[in-house]
Amino acid sequence: MSRCLRNAPIIRWSLLAFACAVVGCLPANGAMDHGADANSFGRMPRAYRDSGGGWVLDGLHVTGRPVDIDIASYRLVVSGNVMHPLSLSYEEIRAMPAVREEVTLVCPGVFVDTGVWTGVPLRDILNKAVPMEGSDRVAFVSADERYDAELPLERALGEGVLIAYEFEGRPFDRRHGFPLRLVARGEPGYSWVKWLGKIEVTGESGTSSTRQ
Repeated sequence: MSRCLRNAPIIRWSLLAFACAVVGCLPANGAMDHGADANSFGRMPRAYRDSGGGWVLDGLHVTGRPVDIDIASYRLVVSGNVMHPLSLSYEEIRAMPAVREEVTLVCPGVFVDTGVWTGVPLRDILNKAVPMEGSDRVAFVSADERYDAELPLERALGEGVLIAYEFEGRPFDRRHGFPLRLVARGEPGYSWVKWLGKIEVTGESGTSSTRQ
């Protein structure tokens, strides 16, 4: 995707920037509505400004508007065209067999962050839910339903796709998607949904049993 965009017209870059802004890929600058103003970021020893003026915290660029989540009541819901819908707590996710993978997050034309992510392979969660015959897409929705993205089911079951809860051995700060976020190797950063609240499997028509 980035190779195609490198020589694209300016209007295509504008559309990409708009998409990044909508889903939370553009860096947070100054006192934008990201849960903290410039001074509070400056007081955090793990935060600094990059050359473009964006904030970097714990090795990741700060993007999007943080969602406040009550971890005691939080559940990751897996629904749609599945035989066994799931409602998993944060602790249940962390108790599942985990992997640690070095993956690069690329927000095309904006920034690149590389590090080790820890989480559960998405295929392990989907295999528990058992997608129904005819399913071909997987949607990811933030807990406040402001951000969403999709992957083909085949890609979602592949390598390098995690439901992550740590970066570089540290649980995510709320600005980075606490408690869970999608990690998808090779996919653009604006599709890595943060503050993940729902995973929905859909069928060939793009609908599911919960979205008719």
